[in-house]
Amino acid sequence: NDLTMLMLGTDRDNETVSADYDERNPAVLWALQHIIRTAHKRGITVSVCGQAPSSHPDVAEFLCREGVTSVSVTPDVIDKTRQILYDTELKLIKK
Repeated sequence: NDLTMLMLGTDRDNETVSADYDERNPAVLWALQHIIRTAHKRGITVSVCGQAPSSHPDVAEFLCREGVTSVSVTPDVIDKTRQILYDTELKLIKK
C-alpha cells in the first residue's frame, strides 16, 4: 500500500487521486521485483502485507513467482488468498 502510494504519488483514500492508485502499475511491479530479487541475493526473506494479493489474483501470482516468503492479508480474505497462492505454486511445480 505505502509503496504504491509513494511510487505513484497517489492515495487510495483520497477521492481526488484514488483513481490513479493501482498496485498493478508496471512501475510498482518493477519496484517490487527489484526489491524482492535484491533481498534474495542478500539472503533476506521477503514478506508483503496489503490487500493487493487478495484484490488482484495476478498480483498474488506475481509475488509467488518472484518468491515472496509470506503474504499478510486481512482475516476475511485469508482463504481466498491462500487458494490463489496454492494454485500458483502448483503451476510453478509442474513447469
